[in-house]
Amino acid sequence: MSKHGPEKPGVLVEWDGQALVPISASDEEDLQKYPIGSQFRLEVITRLTDKLRRRYWSTLSDVIHRTGMKPTKEALNEALKWDLGRVDVDYDLIGRPRLATLSTKDMDDADFKQFYEEAMVRLSQLTGYDVVTAADERIIRSRFPTRGKR
Repeated sequence: MSKHGPEKPGVLVEWDGQALVPISASDEEDLQKYPIGSQFRLEVITRLTDKLRRRYWSTLSDVIHRTGMKPTKEALNEALKWDLGRVDVDYDLIGRPRLATLSTKDMDDADFKQFYEEAMVRLSQLTGYDVVTAADERIIRSRFPTRGKR
């Protein structure tokens, strides 16, 4: 767990002119966990690094589906941060130090980009396949399913 509590990646959607549509297979999967009628608070985002952050969470989801390496993408995120040394010292109320992982939300754009690149290399080493390419293929298949397979 990061020192600021569990990270919740949220669900990213885009407006297609008629409806809000999940932008990745991971977002669609997360959205399906909520019952029909659930209400959400939306925040418009425009930062370019948000695409990289979304890609990170989508790739983690893909690795979980393919390997079962960890039970959730949040757990895999925590393990990667420990593995790659993204930790900080935090102190309890009486001043005792403890280690905690850094939240990806607290990383600035340059730090997150560096972490992303290191995480993708590490996951590819651990899984034995190119995790970024595999996640991209999964996104493409979810967005453009083949119609009328022959």
